[in-house]
Amino acid sequence: MVDKLTPYQGTRRVFGKFQCPQCHRGWMSANSWANKGQKCQRCDIMVYPYSQTQLEKSSEDADKIDLTKHHPMHLCQRCQELGRYCGSKGSFRSNKPPVVTDLLPLTITSFKNNKVTKKHCLLVLYKPTQ
Repeated sequence: MVDKLTPYQGTRRVFGKFQCPQCHRGWMSANSWANKGQKCQRCDIMVYPYSQTQLEKSSEDADKIDLTKHHPMHLCQRCQELGRYCGSKGSFRSNKPPVVTDLLPLTITSFKNNKVTKKHCLLVLYKPTQ
């Protein structure tokens, strides 16, 4: 028997709200699943959603949705288990989603207002599927 790690226990993709217990960073994802988490970008710990609801167009959180952002597959437990994008196939140009082939550590250094900032992240390499 699987422990109930999330409020939703169905088989479909849902909308989830997350908050890291360590740094208190919050985020939302339309790629949330039963008993699956997403890693916090800051703390690199697995975080499970505290709220999950059916996917639907809602004006309540519309101002918080960034349509230019891609789903961070390297932080998603379900993507990692599947070895590919966990969401709907319709969001890709082909009928099949790409497969993650490699994750490469990357450090981005930026200079702003005489301050040096370093951000550590992962470069995700994909292979298109035929």
